Amino acid sequence: MSYKYEFTRLLVSNFKACFRFYRDVLGFPVGYGNEDGTYADFTLGTVNISLFDKREMSDTRYVPLARLSFRSR
Repeated sequence: MSYKYEFTRLLVSNFKACFRFYRDVLGFPVGYGNEDGTYADFTLGTVNISLFDKREMSDTRYVPLARLSFRSR
């Protein structure tokens, strides 16, 4: 079995500032979205960095990675 890394998803508190940082400071090309939105993708070859506005995701339930246990079957 082989794995392919494709996405990094970030929940951010200040979406506009983060969007501008990735676009203007790091120079990442925008694949989707704009600084006035709540979601954006930056495409770097075969890898994407996605920004999500933290407030938009506040109702989403998740389990922190530190609490997950991985077992082989």
